[in-house]
Amino acid sequence: MRRALPLLVAGGVAAAALALPTSAAPLAFTSTAYVINVVDGPHDDEHVAIDATLYVPAGVDAANPAPVVVAANGFGGSKDDFVGREASFLASHGYVVLAYSSRGFGASTGEIGLDSPDYDVKDVKQLVTWLAGRPEVLLDAPGDPRVGMIGPSYGGGIQLMAAEYDRRIDTIVPFITWNSLAYALDPNNDSPAMRHPAKEGVFKYQWTSLFFGLGTAQPVASPPGATTPPRECLGFVDGLCEAYYTSMALGSPTPATLALLAKSSPETLKRRLRVPTLLIQGQSDTLFNLNDAVANYTALQHNGAPVKMMWFNGGHGGYTDAPGERSWTDPSKDVIAGRVLAWYDRYLRRDTSVSTGPGFEYFRDWVSYDTAGSAEPAYASAPSFPVGTPRRLFLSGNGTLVSDRSAVVPGTATFVNPPLGAPTSYSETSNFQATNFSSVPATDAPGTFASFTSAAFGSDTDVVGIPVAKVRLSSPTGVATVFAKVYDVAPDGTTTLVRRLVAPVRATDLSRRVTITLAGFAHRFAAGHSFRLVLASTDAAYRAQQVPTVYTVSTDPREPSVLTIPVV
Repeated sequence: MRRALPLLVAGGVAAAALALPTSAAPLAFTSTAYVINVVDGPHDDEHVAIDATLYVPAGVDAANPAPVVVAANGFGGSKDDFVGREASFLASHGYVVLAYSSRGFGASTGEIGLDSPDYDVKDVKQLVTWLAGRPEVLLDAPGDPRVGMIGPSYGGGIQLMAAEYDRRIDTIVPFITWNSLAYALDPNNDSPAMRHPAKEGVFKYQWTSLFFGLGTAQPVASPPGATTPPRECLGFVDGLCEAYYTSMALGSPTPATLALLAKSSPETLKRRLRVPTLLIQGQSDTLFNLNDAVANYTALQHNGAPVKMMWFNGGHGGYTDAPGERSWTDPSKDVIAGRVLAWYDRYLRRDTSVSTGPGFEYFRDWVSYDTAGSAEPAYASAPSFPVGTPRRLFLSGNGTLVSDRSAVVPGTATFVNPPLGAPTSYSETSNFQATNFSSVPATDAPGTFASFTSAAFGSDTDVVGIPVAKVRLSSPTGVATVFAKVYDVAPDGTTTLVRRLVAPVRATDLSRRVTITLAGFAHRFAAGHSFRLVLASTDAAYRAQQVPTVYTVSTDPREPSVLTIPVV
């Protein structure tokens, strides 16, 4: 057994320790399949049959009703994804569970609605109404069941969307989901706060194409009769196929497409998001990164809603949990399931004696622990986010990052954007990096990037949060599309792209310093290692600027380019 590395407590951060509620032996439960007919669509004229399964714990009936949790599947999944996992776990702890396949997935009819208020939100509202008529379900008022939700990715997006539209939903637990689909699929990290961009971003075409292909395959993959003949394209409701085709043809979404994505974005109606929420986001996630979770967390916090955020090891693309992070069957090898249960006990059972723990917890992959047990020793916590102390590093003309502004060397660093944005930098192969391309290193071709490297750290330095850079950029075209990222540089010169994360920026106002909000992460730069900021002109997972040009980064102590990192 390896002992956990010691952590110096600073800035309100400490090793996580949460006493979870104890419960009796797991309950037996029954499961019954149902077809629930709903009506949705922009004109409320589309009839959809939702395939669902209701899990009822032993002893729960009309005389002894219980709260209910609605489980929503991820993109390409179905209600079966929760068998032996969330549904079984929660039912064995006394919760009624309704697991359903979203329209267009599994055996549910209809086409994929992208969690839109016109389609999926209307479906969820009718499922809640259906649950209000079940004798096993606890009611707060006639027609108002005590209801929570759970689910990953696509199933997390519908929770945030439905909670904005249906006040009967009492609490939600979204995993690895988005705040703004426009940011997720056409990101522009040119703002200190992640919000729906009113202007063009940088098209994340690899991830978008994978989801589009998976969506068009659903009518073939689903059971016979589960889907209706397509109207405009296979698998999706009207408008979504055209949005994808035009984005691919033009290299970026049109304003109409951004408006369509905004309709499916919790960010759009964030002031209405007031439900108690446990946000669980993956650190190795290039689809919906930690910035999405932080944006949702910030909105909920601003609205005064109870909110907790957890950053775990995995994420989209085959990145798995660390050993002992999550088990729906063995609490001795779990952290996450116990947090979920505590959250529901507090906000669905409304047991005020249950502690949900600190407001922010994150996994530290640099901490050793007994991987045959729980990953609890590798988690740190703080009362809230953000954590740490901002530390400023200035970009210098000799390619370094310096802590003293007076040490900045005036100068310029130039790099080219090749014709048609031909990718010269590689960060990942979206969705397959962890499983098929893990040995392929991140690379940047000479002449197509600028880099700035700090001195070696004298002691272990933990960076937890979202770094922000303000950089003086110029280009003959008046527009700059760059990809900002952070490398860990070992003493032998070996470089590692932190979590394969990239922050694209499309800057159209170069008259002042460009703000670059990098992708958030939790990473230890070991003693002797250095921090490297790289600005590249392309990335293989995105559409870069098509016009060949030269980018210039200027450094001057009078108006320095500066990077701020949150150090714990």
